[in-house]
Amino acid sequence: MLFRSGETTLPAVIEFNNIVKEIIETGVNVSTDQSNREKGDMYKVAEKQALSYICFVTEESLKNKELILKNMQSREEFKIKTNKLDEIRKIVKT
Repeated sequence: MLFRSGETTLPAVIEFNNIVKEIIETGVNVSTDQSNREKGDMYKVAEKQALSYICFVTEESLKNKELILKNMQSREEFKIKTNKLDEIRKIVKT
């Protein structure tokens, strides 16, 4: 799974890192990209690496306390609350 954050404010970077750490602790393999690449470019990276899921983390999503997890094959999107990150493992492992 690829997590992308282009945010550069310190609170956003810290929260992004905390989210990634929590997801890794659930047993999900995670790659991160903290560049400012466009979403389309990130989809290309995920496809080249044959990743099954991608998740974009923005300051807006952090404010809303909700992440969007996207299945790269079916293109299905899942909204995951940041206080229920264990749901990501359930989705990814099915």
